[in-house]
Amino acid sequence: MEYKSKKTVHSLRLVLLLVCLVSIVPHITARPSTNLRHSKQLRLIDHLLRGNAGADSRTHHKQHNNHQQQRRSTDYEDFYDADYKRIQQCYEDEDTNELCQRCSKVTKSAIVFPMCCNNEDDTMTWLRKKAKASGKCLNPKLLEWNIHVESENNFPTAAGLASSAAGYACFVYTLATLYGIEDEELSGIARMGSGSACRSLHSGYVQWARGEKPDGSDSLAIQLASASAWPDMHVLILVVSDRKKATASTHGMATSVKTSDLLKYRASKCVPERVQLVQKAIAEKDFDTFGRIAMKDSNQFHAVCLDTFPPCFYLNDVSRSIIRMVDQINNLSSGEPIKVAYSFDAGPNACLFMLEKDVAEVSAIVRRVFPFNQCSTEEYYKGIPNDEQAMKAVPASTLESFVEEEPNLLRYIIHTKVGEGLKKLRYELKLRTLQFYLQPIPNVLFEQLQSDQLVNSEHTLFVSPTVFREYVVEHEINWINLVLKVDKSTEQTEKQGEKSLVSIILNKQDVSLLCQIAPHPKVPLNALWVKENLIENFNERYTRNGQRFWARLQRVTEGQHLPAIVAKASIFIYQTPYDLSSDMVDFILGRYFETPQLLYRNHTYQVPLTERFLGNTFYTKNFALLVHMKSLWFKCLNLDSAAGAFEMNGIAQKSLTTLQQTTTYNNFLLPERFDGSNMRSSCPFGLKKYHDSLRSSLQAYMRMENNGLVLNGIYPVFMLRGERGIGKMAILRSVASTLGIPVYYADCSEIMTSISSQTETKLSSAFNKAKICEPLIICLENFEVFGVDNEGHEDQRITGSFQAELATLFGRKYSHPVVVVAVANQKDSNTPKLTSLFLEVIQIHPPTTAERLEMLRWISHGHSHRLPSHQLQQIAEQSQGFTISDLELLYGNALELWRRSKDPCLQLTHFLQSLETMKTTFSDSLGAPKVPKVLWSEIGGLAKLKTEIQNSIGLPLRHKHLMGKNMRRSGILLYGPPGTGKTLIAKAVATECNLSFLSVQGPELLNMYVGQSEQNVREVFARARTASPCVLFLDELDSLAPNRGVSGDSGGVMDRVVSQMLSEMDGISKDPGQQIFILAATNRPDLIDPALLRPGRFDKLLYVGPSCTVEDKESVLRAVTGRFRLAENLTLGKIAQRLKQDMTGADMYSICSNAWLSAVRRTVKEAIAGDSIDEGLSADQVVVTEEDFQEAIKKFIPSISPTDMAYFNQLKGNFSV
Repeated sequence: MEYKSKKTVHSLRLVLLLVCLVSIVPHITARPSTNLRHSKQLRLIDHLLRGNAGADSRTHHKQHNNHQQQRRSTDYEDFYDADYKRIQQCYEDEDTNELCQRCSKVTKSAIVFPMCCNNEDDTMTWLRKKAKASGKCLNPKLLEWNIHVESENNFPTAAGLASSAAGYACFVYTLATLYGIEDEELSGIARMGSGSACRSLHSGYVQWARGEKPDGSDSLAIQLASASAWPDMHVLILVVSDRKKATASTHGMATSVKTSDLLKYRASKCVPERVQLVQKAIAEKDFDTFGRIAMKDSNQFHAVCLDTFPPCFYLNDVSRSIIRMVDQINNLSSGEPIKVAYSFDAGPNACLFMLEKDVAEVSAIVRRVFPFNQCSTEEYYKGIPNDEQAMKAVPASTLESFVEEEPNLLRYIIHTKVGEGLKKLRYELKLRTLQFYLQPIPNVLFEQLQSDQLVNSEHTLFVSPTVFREYVVEHEINWINLVLKVDKSTEQTEKQGEKSLVSIILNKQDVSLLCQIAPHPKVPLNALWVKENLIENFNERYTRNGQRFWARLQRVTEGQHLPAIVAKASIFIYQTPYDLSSDMVDFILGRYFETPQLLYRNHTYQVPLTERFLGNTFYTKNFALLVHMKSLWFKCLNLDSAAGAFEMNGIAQKSLTTLQQTTTYNNFLLPERFDGSNMRSSCPFGLKKYHDSLRSSLQAYMRMENNGLVLNGIYPVFMLRGERGIGKMAILRSVASTLGIPVYYADCSEIMTSISSQTETKLSSAFNKAKICEPLIICLENFEVFGVDNEGHEDQRITGSFQAELATLFGRKYSHPVVVVAVANQKDSNTPKLTSLFLEVIQIHPPTTAERLEMLRWISHGHSHRLPSHQLQQIAEQSQGFTISDLELLYGNALELWRRSKDPCLQLTHFLQSLETMKTTFSDSLGAPKVPKVLWSEIGGLAKLKTEIQNSIGLPLRHKHLMGKNMRRSGILLYGPPGTGKTLIAKAVATECNLSFLSVQGPELLNMYVGQSEQNVREVFARARTASPCVLFLDELDSLAPNRGVSGDSGGVMDRVVSQMLSEMDGISKDPGQQIFILAATNRPDLIDPALLRPGRFDKLLYVGPSCTVEDKESVLRAVTGRFRLAENLTLGKIAQRLKQDMTGADMYSICSNAWLSAVRRTVKEAIAGDSIDEGLSADQVVVTEEDFQEAIKKFIPSISPTDMAYFNQLKGNFSV
């Protein structure tokens, strides 16, 4: 089977534009036309939906080709004029004469791609032959017209369902309909494209009828059973990857046919028997037999692929995890028929078959095994909606028996059924019956998009230009009826006899609202962009229990009244914890209603309090108040017309409408889930686990039925604790906005005063905000300074007052929840008594590499200039110790650096430069470890030692999968005489392994205050964990961890330091996820506490001695003199031979340094003698000669005496293996 192709159409939904004299299909070899002027074109739109997968097209991603997007804006502008509508009518009436006349009028500007292929095997040639033979074509002229195809891919590449073949099947079917070709001949024509295209013409269950030709070109697909033959059959498509496969299906199968004997055996011996069994299983609806054969055949197929040369690898680790999961599901009930079966096509994505009764259980298990955190549930689980209640009914013990994989191994899941085959719809019919999904956009972005509207309205809908042209005849009257429909699959069934009046109202018929409509080019065809607040208003009024909306659009009918200006509008103002005077409220509302606003009764509206909206003067004057208060909320209560009539909606305008404010209103605000104007979550991705932890803690107090917790003294008092800039306030703001609860911010640094009574008064004032506003979160910022006096001691009076205020606060009765959240910037800064008053303390740890990557992705979503994921990964790996604030600053600095440069786009180098600058600037304040630049080549000698260290540290890094849990060394102790290069070796390890390097001198950690030395040790190890993977180098270890009991320390300080060291090292060795390598150096290993030298701690002792051989000495000299300009006749080997005694690296460095100084003095003397001193000298003019080295050797005094050398040799014998 061979098919000529330049480009493949990836399409599950294909829109065919049949254009006369335009004959290009991306499957067919073609070249552009040079004569555009004389082309006659017919634009007919047949909207075809392939139902082979059964999935609704709205559930799939839409990936438009850029070239197609550009063509749409220029070629198809006149699609919707009167001539085009007449063309449609002519086509339906088969009036071909007028059809051709109309086409020549409206199609003069289109791009033409004439067909220039006379190959007898070409699909178009075959179609035309069949059409001429049948004699049933609508008009013979149609056979001369060329074809233009607009293809839209809304299905993942390599998803196992041959999306390109679906588009090809649509193409063949559409032309066959136009040309009058019988359906019986279509399968053979589609087979010319591919086998998948041939089977895609059919619905339900398809069987291959084997032909006689060896290449299989005469094998055809026939329908075995319709989709309705087994209505209980469901399918879950687990999309592991939507990228192009490494081995193309066609190429892989062609290779298998040529090289695999097993494939031939399988085709002749195994497949026929299995086909008969499957036919019988489908006829009898025997799922157990059907599923077992499907899995066996899938296993055999992929085993045969490995017999190919070279082998074809289609499955990956995730695919194998899916197979293990299915096997475990079927083993839950031993002896019973299987519940689920898998099948893998030529790719890693899985199709799971199951009956309808098992869908909920299998779906719940799939979610358990393959969790996700990078998208919403709707984005992750597509297609037929889930029965969430049935999934929740799956026993917890069943779910817990499955091992949870790491998150986001699956891209998404499609829930579908066996497909109905090809469907043909007229384009207008598709638009008018289309169900739209509501896509919320950020409130700030919505305000920007509708800034040019005459009437501001939160009820404006943004649609695609195609939909706008279909529903709006006159641009001035851009009103539409939005019909909301609650997704029936998500409704909660109630027991008979338990329906209340509220439930009856909620279950009423579809709701219709009159809205404005506006076009936007980026809106998908079946989507409606709406303000986030509008969605929440709908949720509050029309849904419950997480029900979803679908929407339809209806044109405004004749006689339907459009919204008019109302005479009076009555509103509730939502109560705020801040002191907002009535004059300020009047001013804000006055500015808001200067522009006409469309209002609906019982809808909640948000007035953004921004400088742009309120003006510079007002905003500056009230900045202290508005810095925390971002919006004013009100609810529309009544709308009255001039005649006193009761109105459901109307337009309010300052000079024409009387605004009546009733009493203030306490209730939840509308939730906000977006971050400002960005289409991203308000919570940074890397902080999601802390966000969920705080939200789940607060959720228990959201329902007032749970007040029993407060009555029992379990107060909702929580603490967020972590270093500055780590994202504590971002977490709190995100939780508060998603729950719809206002926050009152009280700074503890302002509450705390030198007079306790004043502190108590300010604390009481902050807690009294709950009297005027509920629900409410009282946020106590900078809580680390609370409860301590000026000298850092506990203020017991303030602690007691805080406890009493909490009892008073929660002793009152509230209609809505009140919560206290403290935010502390330091760990263990508060006293144990004060900390015990909090129900939960959430400690926010410095982000790991994976969390920093998620944060960078979140930050990049807020900018139009982004980097690919692999470059963000590189930045995350090199930004150890950075918090979310640091990463935001890094991104901003990189953007600023790019704008100042002349580079065309943002690049990785901009980030690396900014990263290096930030590390240099903030290294002291952030404790950011650095990666030194010391290479092995810069260290002379010590060859065996280098090899040993590389095996101990480099090997676990390079081959993590080979290292068992808890089976890596935690510490290496370098010992030996001073000056042998122990510190240099540690830096070289960090450089060569690309690890952060944290160096600590032992005496630096010792402190005169009790407990501070141990605290310093804990902080050092905490910084190392933050910078993981990291090398922690402890120099002069003998001074930090001496042998306990013999140091003469009456206070026991050193004993406690050693104990702390032992505890920290044990903690590192027990945590395989922390890649921290401890290197220590000492001159006296005999003074170190023996407990540190046992296996599991410093269990490898390496002796670093002086250079003894001529080769080692020459190697060291070569490393030290690497930047010297040596005389041509100078040989370092001769210099090494002159060094008779054992010498350390420091000794040879001293000799080289003295030789350099000797050469400098000689050069200066020569310059003075030649009167060239005024011309200036440079280092390049200094040439070191052999005489300079000889002079340096004569003056050299060894740093290690023979007595000391003998002592170190003795130590070597005692501690080395």
